[in-house]
Amino acid sequence: MVQRLVEINEMVEAAKISLTPILLTNQTALLRGHHPHHHIKGTQLTAILLFHHDPTLFLSLLDTNTFWNPSHLILFCLNPHLNTTSLLTMPVVQRSQFVLYMNLNFHLNRLSLFAYTSFPLQLDNAGLPLLKVPLGPWSLSRFPSLQSLFPSRFNDFGGLELQLSSWCADEPFLYFDKQGRCIGQNLDALEIIGDKHNFTFVPQDIPSDYQWGDLVNGNWTGMFGDILYRGKHMVVSSMPLNYERARDFDFVYPYYANGFGFLLRLPPPMPQWKNILYPFSTLMWGLVVVMTLTLAGSTGLLLSYFHHIKDPIAIIFKVAGGLVKQPMTQTEEHQWLGKVLWIKVWLGVWWIVVVVLAAAYMSNLVTVLTLPVLPTLIHTVSELLQGSDKIPTMLDYGSFVPDALLTSPEPSLAQLGEKLYRFPYSKEIIYDDVMVRVAEGTYILIESHVYLIFLRSKHNQIGITYIMKEQIFNGYLSWFLPLHTPYTGDINKALIRLVETGVMDQLFTRHWEKSFKNLDTKADIQVDGVGVLNLGHLQGAFILLALGMSVAAISFVVEVLCSHSLTHSRPNNNDDDDDNSTTVNKPADSIILPH
Repeated sequence: MVQRLVEINEMVEAAKISLTPILLTNQTALLRGHHPHHHIKGTQLTAILLFHHDPTLFLSLLDTNTFWNPSHLILFCLNPHLNTTSLLTMPVVQRSQFVLYMNLNFHLNRLSLFAYTSFPLQLDNAGLPLLKVPLGPWSLSRFPSLQSLFPSRFNDFGGLELQLSSWCADEPFLYFDKQGRCIGQNLDALEIIGDKHNFTFVPQDIPSDYQWGDLVNGNWTGMFGDILYRGKHMVVSSMPLNYERARDFDFVYPYYANGFGFLLRLPPPMPQWKNILYPFSTLMWGLVVVMTLTLAGSTGLLLSYFHHIKDPIAIIFKVAGGLVKQPMTQTEEHQWLGKVLWIKVWLGVWWIVVVVLAAAYMSNLVTVLTLPVLPTLIHTVSELLQGSDKIPTMLDYGSFVPDALLTSPEPSLAQLGEKLYRFPYSKEIIYDDVMVRVAEGTYILIESHVYLIFLRSKHNQIGITYIMKEQIFNGYLSWFLPLHTPYTGDINKALIRLVETGVMDQLFTRHWEKSFKNLDTKADIQVDGVGVLNLGHLQGAFILLALGMSVAAISFVVEVLCSHSLTHSRPNNNDDDDDNSTTVNKPADSIILPH
């Protein structure tokens, strides 16, 4: 009977023609795990189990193989007298996304092949699950396509209420509104999917053990522990995808990219009295001074040597004065300026350079006067470890990051893990104490990049803190379900559509704005001094003015003293002139001659 109905060679040839991978094996090889994981698990794998005797024992043993999860499963019963309805209740059968049950039945005294499927979440009129639903007798015309042979089993969840494992303190993905309801981007997306597949959900405010979710001594904590040990159906908080989570749970298509960032206190701004120097760097100032002295000095010397200019110092000051936009007026003494060709080219190029330098300085000076000038900021982990005495910290709420840092092969991350301080908390994540210490400049907070942006606004620290450019453990956020959940693929397909059509981005933007509106305090987004120039911003100009006036006063005093000393040191010839006038310079008619 078996040989007449099923021809193995024909099945193999058909698989080759359709370019579908095929693996012929036996129950011993499957139970002992002789096959690589990708041979027995995958979204494009179809497994055909042929049996004549009751396979319950074999399927029970196969259930212990955690890697066994073909997306398409065909149970082919060759014994028409075998009652196999109970097989469809077994978890190892129901873990596949698509299930087809082929059974030989006597119909009208003829042996026929019938096709069945299973809808475990839908109920019949008696309120029982539709575990065995007939598709009809087998024929090529009745089943012309793969979709007709494998209908979706979870288009309708039958009004199932999903119990979510979540932590409603994760703006904008999940958070409480002003009425105390848990809302967020992920819940809105799940509601759209639920309307399509006929299910509802109940979010969880906080995990039962007040942990986020990490693998500790082989056991999962937090939200992952809730779906693994406490019957929850899905984790919908912002969970990055990593190896351990992908190994022990089902996951859906990533919907957002995120990493862990560093929040630091801004260093104190540079002294304001140096504002007039900040537009140019030290190197730039050095180049400007050297270039000016070289060009102005060489101009004066060349003109003095070749054209016999009497006052080369005046020429040097006139050329250098172009930096401060002083015109070079041509006096009668400098008629040569209009006659010497090389001077025209020389000074023409210099004036173009002067215009560029002056414009660059003035534009940068405007920025410097309106925004505080800060020292070089720390933006990498290496710089953080070398140039900062702040304590890197993270709230001890059960994240994978602390252990991942300690075991990281990257030396800088491993060193960061050794210095990391796990800030304790009680039943709720309280960031107030940590943010105060960040504002004081003693702590560096490590948290997800998106949440750091929210925390800066919530605690009014936009103007005094910044987020480092470098992030660690960048990854993709996903939803997680128990391993081998059969409807993971259906939720995954619906979520992909939301991502591709931009719905997830719109939901993120809407809840991002709403989460900021829920804040009790308004974030001070203005930097101190923006838009208002006070004396502190202009100290440098007044100091320079005072310095110049002091030098001028000193020069004045020196000149007066020098002039006075020269006057007194000059010989006084007035008395000699008077004496000589009576003898030498006296007119002849006034000379008195003796008798």
